[in-house]
Amino acid sequence: MRRYFTIALALVSALSCAGEVTLKISGASGLKGTAKLTNKIQEDGSKYVRMEMELRSTDGQIANVLQESVYDKAGMPVRMIQNTESKGAKTQKIVANFERGNVRLRVTDGSKSSDETLLIPAGISPAAKYEFWFVRDKVSPGGRTSYYRFDLQTTKWERIEVVFQGVRQITVEGKSVKANLIEIGEIKADVDDSGDPWRIEMPGIVLERSS
Repeated sequence: MRRYFTIALALVSALSCAGEVTLKISGASGLKGTAKLTNKIQEDGSKYVRMEMELRSTDGQIANVLQESVYDKAGMPVRMIQNTESKGAKTQKIVANFERGNVRLRVTDGSKSSDETLLIPAGISPAAKYEFWFVRDKVSPGGRTSYYRFDLQTTKWERIEVVFQGVRQITVEGKSVKANLIEIGEIKADVDDSGDPWRIEMPGIVLERSS
Protein backbone atom coordinates (compact mmCIF):
# COMPACT_ATOMS: atom_id res chain seq x y z
CA MET A 1 0.00 0.00 0.00
CA ARG A 2 2.87 2.38 0.77
CA ARG A 3 4.00 2.04 -2.86
CA TYR A 4 0.75 3.55 -4.12
CA PHE A 5 0.44 6.58 -1.86
CA THR A 6 4.14 7.32 -2.30
CA ILE A 7 3.68 7.52 -6.08
CA ALA A 8 0.48 9.50 -5.75
CA LEU A 9 1.87 12.12 -3.39
CA ALA A 10 5.22 12.51 -5.05
CA LEU A 11 3.74 13.16 -8.46
CA VAL A 12 0.09 14.05 -8.23
CA SER A 13 0.57 16.76 -5.68
CA ALA A 14 2.91 18.47 -8.12
CA LEU A 15 0.18 18.88 -10.74
CA SER A 16 -0.50 22.42 -11.83
CA CYS A 17 -4.00 23.36 -10.79
CA ALA A 18 -5.97 26.09 -9.08
CA GLY A 19 -8.81 26.19 -6.60
CA GLU A 20 -10.07 23.10 -4.81
CA VAL A 21 -11.32 19.75 -6.11
CA THR A 22 -12.27 16.36 -4.70
CA LEU A 23 -11.03 13.23 -6.45
CA LYS A 24 -11.97 9.59 -6.10
CA ILE A 25 -9.12 7.10 -6.22
CA SER A 26 -9.06 3.58 -7.62
CA GLY A 27 -6.05 1.35 -8.01
CA ALA A 28 -4.62 -2.08 -8.63
CA SER A 29 -5.70 -4.88 -6.28
CA GLY A 30 -8.83 -2.98 -5.26
CA LEU A 31 -7.19 0.07 -3.70
CA LYS A 32 -9.79 2.83 -3.14
CA GLY A 33 -9.87 6.25 -1.58
CA THR A 34 -10.53 9.95 -1.84
CA ALA A 35 -8.34 13.00 -2.24
CA LYS A 36 -8.90 16.69 -1.64
CA LEU A 37 -6.57 18.93 -3.62
CA THR A 38 -6.19 22.65 -2.87
CA ASN A 39 -3.97 25.01 -4.85
CA LYS A 40 -3.71 28.76 -4.76
CA ILE A 41 -1.49 31.61 -5.86
CA GLN A 42 -0.50 33.61 -2.79
CA GLU A 43 -0.13 37.38 -2.52
CA ASP A 44 3.63 37.26 -3.08
CA GLY A 45 3.18 35.26 -6.31
CA SER A 46 4.19 31.92 -4.80
CA LYS A 47 2.01 28.84 -5.13
CA TYR A 48 0.63 26.77 -2.26
CA VAL A 49 -0.43 23.15 -2.77
CA ARG A 50 -2.21 20.96 -0.22
CA MET A 51 -3.32 17.40 -0.76
CA GLU A 52 -5.22 15.24 1.72
CA MET A 53 -5.74 11.57 0.95
CA GLU A 54 -7.51 8.64 2.58
CA LEU A 55 -6.58 5.28 1.07
CA ARG A 56 -8.20 1.92 1.81
CA SER A 57 -6.73 -1.44 0.80
CA THR A 58 -8.73 -4.64 0.29
CA ASP A 59 -7.59 -6.02 3.65
CA GLY A 60 -9.11 -3.04 5.48
CA GLN A 61 -5.97 -1.01 6.07
CA ILE A 62 -6.50 2.76 6.03
CA ALA A 63 -3.78 5.34 5.43
CA ASN A 64 -4.28 9.08 5.84
CA VAL A 65 -1.71 11.20 4.06
CA LEU A 66 -1.26 14.96 3.98
CA GLN A 67 1.22 16.75 1.76
CA GLU A 68 1.86 20.47 1.46
CA SER A 69 4.21 22.20 -0.96
CA VAL A 70 5.17 25.82 -1.62
CA TYR A 71 6.82 27.02 -4.86
CA ASP A 72 8.15 30.51 -5.47
CA LYS A 73 6.89 32.46 -8.48
CA ALA A 74 9.62 30.94 -10.68
CA GLY A 75 8.54 27.41 -9.74
CA MET A 76 11.43 26.71 -7.36
CA PRO A 77 10.45 24.53 -4.37
CA VAL A 78 10.49 26.38 -1.06
CA ARG A 79 9.06 23.82 1.34
CA MET A 80 7.57 20.32 1.22
CA ILE A 81 5.80 18.54 4.07
CA GLN A 82 4.45 14.99 4.09
CA ASN A 83 2.58 13.42 7.01
CA THR A 84 1.48 9.77 6.97
CA GLU A 85 -0.76 8.04 9.52
CA SER A 86 -2.06 4.48 9.54
CA LYS A 87 -3.44 2.21 12.26
CA GLY A 88 -0.81 0.07 13.93
CA ALA A 89 2.10 2.04 12.46
CA LYS A 90 4.15 5.01 13.61
CA THR A 91 3.13 8.41 12.30
CA GLN A 92 5.79 9.68 9.92
CA LYS A 93 6.38 13.34 9.10
CA ILE A 94 8.93 14.59 6.58
CA VAL A 95 9.75 18.30 6.26
CA ALA A 96 12.08 19.61 3.54
CA ASN A 97 13.14 23.26 3.32
CA PHE A 98 14.98 24.39 0.19
CA GLU A 99 17.44 27.27 0.58
CA ARG A 100 20.84 28.46 -0.67
CA GLY A 101 21.60 25.35 -2.69
CA ASN A 102 20.66 22.99 0.14
CA VAL A 103 17.74 20.88 1.29
CA ARG A 104 17.27 20.83 5.06
CA LEU A 105 15.47 17.62 5.86
CA ARG A 106 13.79 16.54 9.10
CA VAL A 107 12.23 13.08 9.39
CA THR A 108 10.08 12.20 12.40
CA ASP A 109 9.04 8.58 12.99
CA GLY A 110 6.87 8.35 16.06
CA SER A 111 8.84 10.06 18.83
CA LYS A 112 12.20 9.95 17.04
CA SER A 113 13.50 12.71 14.78
CA SER A 114 16.57 13.03 12.58
CA ASP A 115 17.97 16.02 10.68
CA GLU A 116 20.07 16.09 7.52
CA THR A 117 21.30 18.76 5.13
CA LEU A 118 21.67 17.73 1.50
CA LEU A 119 23.33 19.66 -1.30
CA ILE A 120 21.28 20.37 -4.40
CA PRO A 121 23.47 18.87 -7.16
CA ALA A 122 25.26 21.39 -9.36
CA GLY A 123 23.84 21.83 -12.85
CA ILE A 124 20.28 20.71 -12.16
CA SER A 125 17.14 22.87 -12.16
CA PRO A 126 14.44 22.08 -9.58
CA ALA A 127 12.15 24.79 -11.02
CA ALA A 128 8.78 23.19 -11.81
CA LYS A 129 7.63 25.88 -14.24
CA TYR A 130 4.60 23.86 -15.31
CA GLU A 131 3.13 24.38 -11.83
CA PHE A 132 1.90 27.73 -13.20
CA TRP A 133 0.53 26.46 -16.52
CA PHE A 134 -3.11 27.55 -17.03
CA VAL A 135 -3.42 28.93 -13.51
CA ARG A 136 -1.10 31.82 -14.45
CA ASP A 137 0.90 31.10 -17.61
CA LYS A 138 -0.46 30.36 -21.08
CA VAL A 139 0.92 27.37 -22.94
CA SER A 140 0.30 26.14 -26.48
CA PRO A 141 -0.02 22.49 -27.56
CA GLY A 142 3.45 21.02 -27.86
CA GLY A 143 4.79 23.26 -25.09
CA ARG A 144 7.27 21.47 -22.90
CA THR A 145 9.58 21.91 -19.95
CA SER A 146 11.72 19.71 -17.71
CA TYR A 147 12.90 19.88 -14.13
CA TYR A 148 14.38 17.77 -11.34
CA ARG A 149 11.95 16.57 -8.67
CA PHE A 150 13.12 15.83 -5.13
CA ASP A 151 11.65 12.58 -3.76
CA LEU A 152 10.90 12.95 -0.05
CA GLN A 153 11.04 9.20 0.55
CA THR A 154 14.28 8.35 -1.26
CA THR A 155 15.91 11.85 -1.05
CA LYS A 156 16.95 11.38 -4.70
CA TRP A 157 16.48 13.76 -7.63
CA GLU A 158 14.61 12.60 -10.73
CA ARG A 159 14.50 14.40 -14.08
CA ILE A 160 10.89 14.87 -15.23
CA GLU A 161 9.79 15.83 -18.75
CA VAL A 162 6.47 17.69 -19.00
CA VAL A 163 4.55 18.15 -22.28
CA PHE A 164 1.20 19.79 -23.06
CA GLN A 165 -0.25 17.45 -25.68
CA GLY A 166 -3.34 19.51 -26.51
CA VAL A 167 -7.10 19.46 -26.00
CA ARG A 168 -9.33 16.37 -26.04
CA GLN A 169 -12.80 15.24 -24.94
CA ILE A 170 -13.01 12.78 -22.05
CA THR A 171 -15.88 11.34 -20.02
CA VAL A 172 -16.00 12.02 -16.28
CA GLU A 173 -18.90 10.64 -14.22
CA GLY A 174 -20.87 10.05 -17.41
CA LYS A 175 -20.37 13.60 -18.70
CA SER A 176 -18.26 14.59 -21.72
CA VAL A 177 -15.87 17.42 -20.88
CA LYS A 178 -13.09 19.31 -22.64
CA ALA A 179 -9.69 18.60 -21.11
CA ASN A 180 -6.12 19.76 -21.60
CA LEU A 181 -3.83 16.72 -21.64
CA ILE A 182 -0.51 17.16 -19.86
CA GLU A 183 2.03 14.34 -19.72
CA ILE A 184 4.31 14.46 -16.69
CA GLY A 185 6.79 11.67 -17.15
CA GLU A 186 4.65 8.52 -17.21
CA ILE A 187 1.60 10.32 -15.80
CA LYS A 188 -1.31 11.59 -17.93
CA ALA A 189 -3.22 14.49 -16.39
CA ASP A 190 -6.40 15.89 -17.96
CA VAL A 191 -7.10 19.37 -16.55
CA ASP A 192 -9.68 22.08 -17.21
CA ASP A 193 -8.92 25.61 -18.44
CA SER A 194 -8.23 26.73 -14.86
CA GLY A 195 -5.75 23.92 -14.37
CA ASP A 196 -7.97 21.82 -12.06
CA PRO A 197 -7.68 18.08 -12.75
CA TRP A 198 -10.50 16.10 -14.32
CA ARG A 199 -8.61 12.84 -14.32
CA ILE A 200 -5.06 11.68 -13.52
CA GLU A 201 -3.75 8.35 -14.74
CA MET A 202 -0.53 6.70 -13.58
CA PRO A 203 0.67 3.11 -13.33
CA GLY A 204 -1.65 1.33 -10.92
CA ILE A 205 -3.72 4.38 -9.90
CA VAL A 206 -6.48 6.56 -11.38
CA LEU A 207 -7.79 9.74 -9.73
CA GLU A 208 -10.99 11.22 -11.14
CA ARG A 209 -12.90 14.32 -10.14
CA SER A 210 -16.10 13.67 -8.24
CA SER A 211 -19.04 16.03 -7.82
